[in-house]
Amino acid sequence: MNNLFRQMLICEKKIHQIKLDSIQDNFNQNEWIIMNSLYEVQVEKVLENDAMKHPGVRCLAEMMQCTPPMISKILRGLEKKDMITRSMDQQDKRNVQVTLTEFGKEKVKEGRIVLAAYTDQIVKRFGEEKLGQIIDFMNEFYEVSKEVMNDMNTENN
Repeated sequence: MNNLFRQMLICEKKIHQIKLDSIQDNFNQNEWIIMNSLYEVQVEKVLENDAMKHPGVRCLAEMMQCTPPMISKILRGLEKKDMITRSMDQQDKRNVQVTLTEFGKEKVKEGRIVLAAYTDQIVKRFGEEKLGQIIDFMNEFYEVSKEVMNDMNTENN
């Protein structure tokens, strides 16, 4: 493997090792992603997609790019913490709908305040210009990576 690429992967791994639950004690990272997503669609009405208003396990698994059993485990933990409720989907009895509780909504609001302070400090210390450059480079890297993968898939077919 190319040494520069290996160094980039190591940096990415370090970033993923930063655990947000060290500054927000209500949720781990996976729980936060689910809770925040539910908050966006159920409280802020960011998405007017009916499937996301009360998403089920399959929908959340696709969003998080993980398996339904992993999502079920996360949801059980959130349910025990009284952050969510799960109920049978009336249109599709095979699906379980997930809804934030009032307690869950309050905890997301609190978490967003802590996360905003955290991200504001990162931007302040790192600098908007440098952060913008990183974002531009990451987007460009993504596009190049996607092109290379498509090219390689085309060659192999």
